[in-house]
Amino acid sequence: MSPPPISCPATIIRRCTACTKARLRKSWRRCASFCASSGCSHRRDQPQAKDYARLLEKIKTRPDVQLLQTVMLRSLRQAIYSPDNVGHFGLAYESYTHFTSPIRRYPDLVIHRSIKAVLAGKRYDPGDWHEIGVHCSETERRADEATRDVEAWLKCYYMQDRISERFTGTVSGVTSFGVFVALDQV
Repeated sequence: MSPPPISCPATIIRRCTACTKARLRKSWRRCASFCASSGCSHRRDQPQAKDYARLLEKIKTRPDVQLLQTVMLRSLRQAIYSPDNVGHFGLAYESYTHFTSPIRRYPDLVIHRSIKAVLAGKRYDPGDWHEIGVHCSETERRADEATRDVEAWLKCYYMQDRISERFTGTVSGVTSFGVFVALDQV
């Protein structure tokens, strides 16, 4: 059950996981088909967060659970920052905002400032909320990409002295240029 929406005099940037209904149906069919062998039959035209939760519960003992969880997560749209309160699909909340320490990221600082203003009975207005949301979303994507680049470099650095060693692993992805393998012991 979602908490009731809070009415406040400040617009708070929200991190939302909005999916179009068509994309959600297509993604759900793909996820559910992966799990058919585990007895999951949650095929619906309008999947909800609880359907994903049931599916996760049914697959938790499978040896490929990590891969299936990744497929399910990737089937959803990436979060974006926006002043429009569209809730959170995965948590099944009608109202949602996300923040951590204001030192970590600018979106968190904006939300902290908004909350502080609301508590003081004021309105925080840093500018065009939609532009701020787009900027924060783009900046977060660039930061995620930089993190992946550094992780890829560190993996190569770690493996450079282990060229002839053998490892056990699980195929975690297949592309036109090869496969991705998650090593079990590393």
